Amino acid sequence: MRSQTLAVAVIVIVPLAVALTLYAPWGKSAVETNCSAFGGTAIARSVSVDQYFNARSGLDCGDCFRELAAGQFATIDVQIKEEQSGRIPGSPGYYRFAVSRRTDPNCAWWMQSPHGNSQATYGFSENECVSIVPIDESEVSNFESGASWSTPIRSDSGVRLLVSDHVIIDRASGEAIASQRNFVFVNLISRLFGHSIATWQCETQSIDKFDPIGFRTRVLSNNEASETP
Repeated sequence: MRSQTLAVAVIVIVPLAVALTLYAPWGKSAVETNCSAFGGTAIARSVSVDQYFNARSGLDCGDCFRELAAGQFATIDVQIKEEQSGRIPGSPGYYRFAVSRRTDPNCAWWMQSPHGNSQATYGFSENECVSIVPIDESEVSNFESGASWSTPIRSDSGVRLLVSDHVIIDRASGEAIASQRNFVFVNLISRLFGHSIATWQCETQSIDKFDPIGFRTRVLSNNEASETP
């Protein structure tokens, strides 16, 4: 009985794996087609600022920590949307990140979180930390970086893709000053087993690579920008 079960499993799984592997080139083609036609970066205008509001991430904003450690921005604002019991801070509201020394009381959250033991991962020195202080909504940085991730669509060829739109908004005027669209295909085998085999996104030589940190740097940290709010 056991050998029969194993044989049936092999008969079912092997053809499925082969079919999914053969399906991968269709996914790559669909990504290339959609990236060329609809993906990439569009910048209406760039500015030179030392802070922004990361509307997508909450406290655990790895991109924010890397940008602060690299000195790309002096401060970064985030929002906690729901009550987070057992965390510091845990109350909904707006907060501001900045690089500080580990003796700063405002670094309490950082020191008590897993990030406090892995600051080198983000590029901080052993004496640095991230301070976090509450701010009023009226104090939130004017330029907002937000993204809509992993929205599934069907390409014209019928392939399932994930699309994400990253938009930077001038909150004062409501104008979208820059946008970046990415298309991703992940082989079903990869999704089932947590691997990245046969995965493609907009990152060929002819298409802007989807890179949120690099995108923000180009738009918000442009030292040659004519506008400095």
